[in-house]
Amino acid sequence: MTFLKKVTEHICNKYSEDLANICIVLPNRRAGLYIKKYISQKMQKVIWAPSVFSVEDFACHITGIKVADPVNLIFDFYSIYKNKEGEKAQPFNEFINWASVLLNDYNDADLNLADTEGLFKYLNETKAMSLWNLEGEPLTDHEKFYLKFYNSLSNYYKDFVELLLKKNTAYPGLINKKAAGNIDEYANTTNYKCVIFAGFNALTASEEKIIKSLLKAGKAEIFWDAEKYYVDNEIQEAGLFIRKYRKEWDLKEFNWLEDNLGKGEKNITITGVPLKIGQTELAGQILSEIDEKIANSENTALVLADENLLIPMLYAIPENIKHINITMGYPLTNSSVYNLFTNLFLLHENSLKYSSNIVVKFYFKDIINLLNSSILRMFEINDKNRSCVFKLQEYIKKSNRIFLTYDEICLHLKDTPILPFFEPVENNSVALLNKFTTLTTIIKDTLILNKKEGLKYSEMDMEYLFNFAVIVAQTRNLLTTYNFVNDIKTLRKIIKSLVETS
Repeated sequence: MTFLKKVTEHICNKYSEDLANICIVLPNRRAGLYIKKYISQKMQKVIWAPSVFSVEDFACHITGIKVADPVNLIFDFYSIYKNKEGEKAQPFNEFINWASVLLNDYNDADLNLADTEGLFKYLNETKAMSLWNLEGEPLTDHEKFYLKFYNSLSNYYKDFVELLLKKNTAYPGLINKKAAGNIDEYANTTNYKCVIFAGFNALTASEEKIIKSLLKAGKAEIFWDAEKYYVDNEIQEAGLFIRKYRKEWDLKEFNWLEDNLGKGEKNITITGVPLKIGQTELAGQILSEIDEKIANSENTALVLADENLLIPMLYAIPENIKHINITMGYPLTNSSVYNLFTNLFLLHENSLKYSSNIVVKFYFKDIINLLNSSILRMFEINDKNRSCVFKLQEYIKKSNRIFLTYDEICLHLKDTPILPFFEPVENNSVALLNKFTTLTTIIKDTLILNKKEGLKYSEMDMEYLFNFAVIVAQTRNLLTTYNFVNDIKTLRKIIKSLVETS
């Protein structure tokens, strides 16, 4: 029996008549979907389901504070920074390079309940000592800047936290810190009869305080997905945290410590395969050779060591596998849609750099990269479009020129849906976002047309396109609220940040 099914058995057996007053907290939201599924299978009647939270959502539930979007945080932080530094403040496109690193440090400090005032004072003194010299020479302007920066960390933090809490939003670390600070009050006032924590391993200091406080108040149970092979063997690092909790926490029972590795016969085959793509081909071959019932069973897992192998693995899965459950994400940064818009950014950035008020120029490599984007290949659904693109590529090769004018591109791509991608834009972030909105609509319509006519079509590309359109809309809302971003280069950094966190 799997760990989550065992947890479900315990909950349904012990709280079958009172499930609505039970709260289940798991490391992530995906595990919550399976718990709900198993409860619905176990309970053969209509019931009020228990509340199921990820650990991050549970902290939000305790505090009532919402998690802020990472890019919104950077904009809010810049408003604090600009207010503090005034005219000496760095422009936004420079600020964004180090701001996300500092915000991660703030997040880690709060997750682990660090004394932030003492921490920033220590960092400031450490930096001052590193710049101290025996000759007594005065500090350079660069060294003075860094000392001032480290001395300001505490003030930035205080003002930033104050601003976020006024808006009732925060980063996860701050929410956890607030939840840990309010946990005793929550334990006394919550309507839940029991909060069940399941499947945790390496807890942050704030998570540890939340769980221990609820256990001490008699309002919680905790279940560990632990294996004796790792926990009982001191040299096994994988069991380090579980050993610590079993030793230091005052638990009446330690549920559960399994011995799955030590029991039963194991059939393990190791095969060496050159190149990563070869691994996916071999995996597909193995799946095609095993019994179809086993291959389609939910108890059969295919684990990839590299998430970049997901797409080639999907193509390698044989036809006898009818249904698959993908439990890993595939970053938008690896998608053909993002690749297209990255090439589009570079095309127009370089065009603005080399063009004049009279002639709009495009760098030949940027043109070729954009035309070779797999998404734009879908526009070649008829001979005319295909012929126009081919002739333009041939013209670039034969002319042997570094730059082509917009008029030359128009000459080849006139009356094709590809020409709008090359239409000149001003060095204005809002103008480019409006262009992106138009282009996503053009791509969507082309994908739908391809599907209707039975031509090349990808559901995944449509999903990526939708997510990118959401990011464009989100960015437009940010630019409406804040006036920090006016140029394309800075806009590209913001879009990149949003895509990486989507």
